[in-house]
Amino acid sequence: MRVSLRTVVPFVLVAIASVGACVGDDPAVVGGPQDERDGGPSSSEPDGGTPTDDAGGSTPEGGASCTAPLADCNGDGVCETSLVSDPENCGACDHDCGAGGTCTASECQPVTLAKSLTGAVSVAVNASALVVLKEGGPGVCPKDGCGASSPTSLVSGEYVPSAPHTIYVDAVNAYWLGKQAAAGFEYALRKCAIAGCGLAPTSIDDAQIGAEMRGEGNAVLRYDETGSLSKIYVDGSKAKEYLTTPYRPSSFRFALASGKMAFSNTDGSTGGNAGVWIGDFTNAVPTKIMNIGRLVAIANGSVFASRPDDATHDAIYVCPFAGCGGVGTKFGANGATTGTGKIADIAADASGVYWVETIGQVGRVMRCTLPACAGGPKALAVAQDKPVSITLDDKFVYWVNAGASANNGAVLRVAK
Repeated sequence: MRVSLRTVVPFVLVAIASVGACVGDDPAVVGGPQDERDGGPSSSEPDGGTPTDDAGGSTPEGGASCTAPLADCNGDGVCETSLVSDPENCGACDHDCGAGGTCTASECQPVTLAKSLTGAVSVAVNASALVVLKEGGPGVCPKDGCGASSPTSLVSGEYVPSAPHTIYVDAVNAYWLGKQAAAGFEYALRKCAIAGCGLAPTSIDDAQIGAEMRGEGNAVLRYDETGSLSKIYVDGSKAKEYLTTPYRPSSFRFALASGKMAFSNTDGSTGGNAGVWIGDFTNAVPTKIMNIGRLVAIANGSVFASRPDDATHDAIYVCPFAGCGGVGTKFGANGATTGTGKIADIAADASGVYWVETIGQVGRVMRCTLPACAGGPKALAVAQDKPVSITLDDKFVYWVNAGASANNGAVLRVAK
């Protein structure tokens, strides 16, 4: 919605400054970003930088010269768009908060896409659907949210591991780790069409120990009880491949991007294989590039890995694929000195590195822009209820709140 301000600019600006955020039941808008992080710099800019006097007055080429927070976003020569409150031009022209999104103080606010979930652990999206893995198995919503409805179940009575990366979707199917019996710690790789499979998914790989799975294209990466990581072609086009990896039992988290795989290893046995490894997503020997790391993500030819900074704070380090002497470099101003909490999950793409963290009992969704986290980490959402998993598409950040109690989990998103 765009507001015409040709003749009533002073009155509209007063109204904008005094109106609070309206929150409806469907979709819900919760936990917006804060102006200042605990121990870190304040920022109200979408890119995590320092606010500037002309940040709100940007216009398309050939448009009017406007005074912030007004802009001529449609190029008609009139400063008619408020970058403070317009959800289609929030903070900058064409920065769209998405369906159901609102814009407050030039910031897109989080939108709840699915709610009242129990045991929610992981989420995946494709062009039209959102699939959340929860107690009982995966449930499907339209990508813009389920509204007041519950996700449509693909299976009933499924037991799933409590881990952030246990589901993957392609254009047609959902794949997840699950089992029908409560006993044991082994999970099969399951498959069901997102449109439904009559609550009767098929198993496309045997039950294995290990609660971690990543997918890219027509293949997924997961543990195998032989002691290796394995590559399963979900379309059956090739036989299962066993990837050469050191000391699989201590492998911790994976990442896949652009044909590369990264994984962390704690190696509680000898310690020699502990660290962060990178390699091609093929049967090739990986290379250790950092001596310590926990959660991993890949972007811009580098691996980003979390590690403890002290007892209550984590930090993110970066290392190019070519190596960094085993140490890595702290990625921007994050860690204990700037109030980074304990990181539960991490994701990255060309726009930045994103993570969910907890400080005490308070959860947050954070972003650092690439290449160097200019302006420091920025909170995209605060006051979150146990955020445990995060994923990205080209426009949005999605995350799962497990919830502090049963029936209190949710899936949310916010524009990048």
